[in-house]
Amino acid sequence: MAAPSRHDSPELAHALRATALTFDAEIAPRLLGELFDDVEVESWDAPLLELPDRDAVRDYLVGKCVAPDRAALGAYSVEAPLLITKRGSLLFGRKR
Repeated sequence: MAAPSRHDSPELAHALRATALTFDAEIAPRLLGELFDDVEVESWDAPLLELPDRDAVRDYLVGKCVAPDRAALGAYSVEAPLLITKRGSLLFGRKR
């Protein structure tokens, strides 16, 4: 199972919604630990996505559930191209 971090895309934190996720990389290990005997976590935290222009930044924000008008404002508050840090975890649960 893959889970994004609540701290994903820090370069755009000012434009992203501040609502908590119901399932994210920070709580996923504990939740899976309630169902599985062994939980293995592989995390990532790296600049993995380049948005070439402000239109791409706007579209990325809309894809992250930011309202289009707010996404447009967020896109024009940064310089492009913009390198985005992706954070999250891949989790494996095993029963004994």
